[in-house]
Amino acid sequence: MKIKDIVEEYFVFSKRERWGVYILSFITLMVWAIPFFFATDDSIEDVFQITYVQIDSAREQLIKKQTAYNKAKYSNWTIQTPTSKNQHASRSITRQNAVLDINEADSLDLEKLPAIGEKLSSRIVRYRDRLGGFMQLSQLKEVYGLSDSTYQIIFPLLKIGKDFKPKQIDINKAEYTDLRKHPYTNNSFIKLVLAYRKVHGNFSNQVDLQKVEQLDKLVLDKLAPYLSYGH
Repeated sequence: MKIKDIVEEYFVFSKRERWGVYILSFITLMVWAIPFFFATDDSIEDVFQITYVQIDSAREQLIKKQTAYNKAKYSNWTIQTPTSKNQHASRSITRQNAVLDINEADSLDLEKLPAIGEKLSSRIVRYRDRLGGFMQLSQLKEVYGLSDSTYQIIFPLLKIGKDFKPKQIDINKAEYTDLRKHPYTNNSFIKLVLAYRKVHGNFSNQVDLQKVEQLDKLVLDKLAPYLSYGH
């Protein structure tokens, strides 16, 4: 068989196949050529005549100005609380340099704060109940959905009473379900504490509690105000 016959046998295409090859070749050529038509060596700095350093600096200035604006706008807001429990609907915020006690306010009080809606006020109250009360305002950051920007807005409007005492859990009487309700505990923590108490007896103070191996000291420090020892 001649070479010509061999070539024709393997490389002869129908009319439809030839058109397919032509179209595929055209698409391939366009894909290769198009970037050359739109290619540019200009960076964002060349196009807008601004550097990335200037962009970052402008962003920082905007954040600072927004923070200063929020503080100036909300720093002198106050809560007016009616004397009657039946007057919840009349509660409002005015500007007279007073603050709201975060451990005494109900969800309606909190809802009146700027940047706090119905859902977030309810979350704050539920978290406060689980916690046993806020010992520091910074604990509000632990509430799900409460952003740092919102915290910065409401921080000047809140306080914690000087005589406030949190609700405590007796570590020597508490069972698993009692401890699990607190947001600072987890399954591992509770099992270690209960196992140690079963073997060694009741805890006298936090120093005794620190003898439980593998307990995170930071967690113990956070829990300290919320624990009692049956004294």
